[in-house]
Amino acid sequence: MANVEIEHARPTEAEVGERVAALRRIGVFADLPEDQLRWFAERAVDRRLAIGEVLFRKGDPADWMAVYLEGEMHARRDENALDGAVYIARADDPQTQVSGMLPYSRMTEYPSTGRAVAESRLLLFPTRLFPEMLQRMPVLAKRLVGVMSDRVRESTKIDQQRDKLISLGKLSAGLAHELNNPAAAARRSADELLATLERLRAVDLRLCQHHLAPAQRAFLSEFEHDMIAAAALDAVHVGALERSDREDALGEWLTAHGVENAWRMAPDLVEAGLNVAGLDRVLDEIGPGALGDVLARIAAQFAAASLVTDIGTSTARISELVGAIKEYSYMDQAPVQEVDLHKGLENTL
Repeated sequence: MANVEIEHARPTEAEVGERVAALRRIGVFADLPEDQLRWFAERAVDRRLAIGEVLFRKGDPADWMAVYLEGEMHARRDENALDGAVYIARADDPQTQVSGMLPYSRMTEYPSTGRAVAESRLLLFPTRLFPEMLQRMPVLAKRLVGVMSDRVRESTKIDQQRDKLISLGKLSAGLAHELNNPAAAARRSADELLATLERLRAVDLRLCQHHLAPAQRAFLSEFEHDMIAAAALDAVHVGALERSDREDALGEWLTAHGVENAWRMAPDLVEAGLNVAGLDRVLDEIGPGALGDVLARIAAQFAAASLVTDIGTSTARISELVGAIKEYSYMDQAPVQEVDLHKGLENTL
């Protein structure tokens, strides 16, 4: 403890008496003989700390035992990480009111920085006097070993808890990453679906002005149904080069037949699985007057169906991930059961 002088003025008789009375309120000192307490009190340094004052810093030599008479101190391994583990020593806590370096401890330097969080008063006993203290105060020595054992158990418990939290944090981060992808895809598809439905409504309103015959409406309905059913399978087998050739062919056909925004509509129709033969069939059934709006409806109808499929796939993936984590953690499951080791390993991975 760099800011505490090892050599200090010998306390007065009144000061020793007051320190002895204060030590009587500390559990491990309470019933010790008067002469032992006086010896301890005469050789301890009476230290007072203001709020925020540092008692020791990380890396300082651990050469003092601290007896907390008043106040409270918090020690952090990393003062910049406010969410890290905190060791608390408090005057009214039997487990921590005697802290710092204890007899038989292997600690050589402080692993953290201790700072007062309340106005505090301590008696600091130098470790260089430990051998004499063990001879003069054997009962205290035995009790301090118990205090150290409790502190080691508590420190181990905190470390284990921190390791568990780190593992949980990694698991949560991985799960959040895995959930974010399908969730973002579903959200994006939902937004696009709203715009597509608005476009589909506008196209339907325009189609109403063309007064299509019942046979033409029936053809359009059946054509859209068959196209949507076949498009997913077709899309699996269509490569980028073939898709580009199809878009060029459809663009030329649409331009030749006077369809507006042919360059914008061609990719949507290719995505829907249409080719030039399909466009010829639509033209034969519908006629040139309503051709543009009919093709716009076909593209919008397929886009809506495709977006709904995307949303279903994304939400199914989310459900799959939630189910996997429940199986991995055995949440809501019986304590004894038969398990599929292969499935369990897959869920873990």
